[in-house]
Amino acid sequence: MKMFARNTVFITTAMASIVTVPVCAEWIAPDISKADVQVEVKFDLATGIYSYDYTVTNPSSSFAPVCCFWIATKPEFPASLLGDRPYLDDSGLSSDGSLDKDHSSGYSIPLGIESPSGFEASIGRHGDVLWLPKAPFGQPHDLIDPGEVIDGFQLHSRVPPGVLTATLKPKIDMGPGSPYEEYGELCGEDNSPCPDPNTFWEERRVVGPQLPHERELIDGKGQRGRDVNKFLRFANPLETSVDLPPDTEHYDLVVVFGETIVPESFEASLNRSDITDRFTVAPGGTAVVKLPLEPGRNKVVLSIDGERDDGRIATDTDQITFVVK
Repeated sequence: MKMFARNTVFITTAMASIVTVPVCAEWIAPDISKADVQVEVKFDLATGIYSYDYTVTNPSSSFAPVCCFWIATKPEFPASLLGDRPYLDDSGLSSDGSLDKDHSSGYSIPLGIESPSGFEASIGRHGDVLWLPKAPFGQPHDLIDPGEVIDGFQLHSRVPPGVLTATLKPKIDMGPGSPYEEYGELCGEDNSPCPDPNTFWEERRVVGPQLPHERELIDGKGQRGRDVNKFLRFANPLETSVDLPPDTEHYDLVVVFGETIVPESFEASLNRSDITDRFTVAPGGTAVVKLPLEPGRNKVVLSIDGERDDGRIATDTDQITFVVK
């Protein structure tokens, strides 16, 4: 934790004399390194719409409120490739009217946006979604204070799940007595003697809408690479063995199914317990399942049948290990 000393002077009056007393105060760096973003993903098979519901947790150990956060939903351009067109339908996407500004000039993916009470959303010129506190002029903003959990930051889209970056920004005291008093937002530039404000931003990997041609995928290997290995692929994780911090309780597994799978043949287990019914399985579809993890090794096994290039039926079986340590 970084602290900067400052001096404050106050005046007391006793027996008609004025006494000036120096007081040492400290500016505390706005550390929100333990803040986190979690997401619940639901899929409506009838409409083809995914709903992404984000929750921001700012733990009591943080030294500043979270003032805003954004998700890098911006697509690579063009976003109108032939394969993308089924996902660019914006009909039926829920929205609550909290979108205040859209600077994207049509370059963002179609999104329905909802915000919790006290917040509004905007879309940046490259298509990123930003949530900010909203309050009438002259009234205090409803920040996410240490010890507070806020949910209801929602995106709705036909664009399927991939892995994106979420950024959390703390409220930084730049007032009198802070190291920013003289330099403000220029801190970190031209060798100014105060920290760059961007160093206090926190980035998190989250599941969110990502056009299929932009997703990085892996398969579990072990079967024929040209067809069978494509029955099951993964957008999260991107390796078959994953080491996780000791406080990890959940992991968002993102499974991408091949076009020629046999959905009713799908099976999945976590530590030998059946979790098949947690997955929505469809040819060419994407399923997101929040896996509950235990300390130590956690083994996920998935298998599904599908049609090979030659018309024969084969089975793709993959295993992913999560080590919480």
